[in-house]
Parts: sequence; C-alpha cells; structure tokens
Amino acid sequence: MSCILPSFARPSLVRKTVFTRYTSLSILRLVWRRLIALGVYLALLGAFFLIGVPRANAGAGPHVIDDAGVETPGQCHVESWTTWSRNSRLVNASPACTLEALPRLEVGGDLIGVREGGRWNTTVGPALKLNLGTEGARVDWAVGAAAHYSLRTGALEGAAVTLPVTIRISDRARFNANLAWDHDPSAQHRNAAFYGAQIEYDLRPGLLLMTETYQRHAEPLGVQTGLRWTPRRGPVDVDLLVGLPDRGRETTLTLGLTFRGAGPGWN
Repeated sequence: MSCILPSFARPSLVRKTVFTRYTSLSILRLVWRRLIALGVYLALLGAFFLIGVPRANAGAGPHVIDDAGVETPGQCHVESWTTWSRNSRLVNASPACTLEALPRLEVGGDLIGVREGGRWNTTVGPALKLNLGTEGARVDWAVGAAAHYSLRTGALEGAAVTLPVTIRISDRARFNANLAWDHDPSAQHRNAAFYGAQIEYDLRPGLLLMTETYQRHAEPLGVQTGLRWTPRRGPVDVDLLVGLPDRGRETTLTLGLTFRGAGPGWN
C-alpha cells in the first residue's frame, strides 16, 4: 500500500512550484518590458512621420548592403531599425530626401545609438548618395559618403566612401554589390576595404526576400537574411532580419520600419 504525501509535506515539490512561478513571472516581466519598449519605439516612429520628418524606401534600410537607387525626387523617407544581440543593442534613425531640383542626389543623415557593456554611445553625421547611372539601364551605380561623430566627445567615430552597383537580373530579382573604403579609429586596421553582395527577390507584390554577405578586410565574414513587407505597397516598409555578423558566434535580430512621404516643396 503506497502513501501519497500532500504537497505541503513535500519540500522539494514546494520549492519546484515556487521556482516555476518565479520563473514564469520573470519571463512575463521580461516580455512586458519588451512590449512596452516596442510600443514606445513604434509611437516615436509614428510621431516622426506625422510631424513631417518624412522617410524613404530607396536605400539599404536595415540591410548592410546598399543599392544604387536614390529616393524619388520630391520625396523623403525615414529609415529606422533596432538590432538586438546577446551582448549589444543598436538603434538607428536615418532621414533623407531627394529634391526635384537635384533628382540624382539623396541628402540625409544618421543618428545611431549603440549599447555595449551596459553603456550607450550615440553618434550623428551626414550621409550623401549620388546616382550616376542611366535611367532604365540594366546596370545602375552610384557613389555615397557618410561620417559619424560622437555626441559625447565630438570625435570622429567613423567614415566611409561607398560604390554601390545594382544589376537587374529580371523583373523580380536584383543583385547589389558594394565596394567601400572604411575608416574606423577604434579598429585594428583603421583604414580598410569593405565589400559585400546582396540578392533581392520579390516573392510577391509587397513582399521582398533578401540575403546578403559582407566583410571588412581582415575581419569576420557577416551574413544576414530576412523579409521586407510593404503593406498594400504603401508608404511603410517593415523589415525583419536575422544575421550572423561574426561567423555565427553571435546572432542578431533586426526589426526595421521605413516611412515615406512628400518632401519640402523645393524645386
């Protein structure tokens, strides 16, 4: 005849039950904090859009590799994204416009916040891209330049000059390649070549599949893949990407939002 003790008489079961409840509460608190952070993030992006800080579709967005296109003349955009990894966090906002008077030149900037080791560093700087291709050509190309300065120290944190090339493979597929000179004062090689390639494929209208690989000379090869959804092919893009920036030693998850709208009435 077996004897089954009530739960209050089994200390190990009580401890297990308490631990399970504590773990569940911790997970719920973590999920709740993430939902609040995401809600604030979306609200701020919406505010940027509504008050007229327009945003655009052309360009890389949260993708590492850029294409050769510029924003539609007379239009502006705000590309924004946040990237999580095990040891760091990145938040980025990049507004840009192309004026009707300068239909090949996209003028913009970047505001980037990076959290590493529990400390945030924020940089800001200009970004330019000049399209040099022929309209309607199968091969398009451009030249871009950007620089970033620390808001805390005012020091130059990085700069780059990039040559993006886009090859239209078919009506649904495009190949993008980048070759760049990259300056990073904190890297072992302060000045180095950067190169990468990307395939974009339209799965259906409003849904884009992207896969890219990239490398800064003498540093680990990075890989990233994901989807871009443009609801009803409207003024908003939503990107969800998974990356392996250091040969798989750390995985990144990126959520991106892009807003587009009419720019200032300069022509």
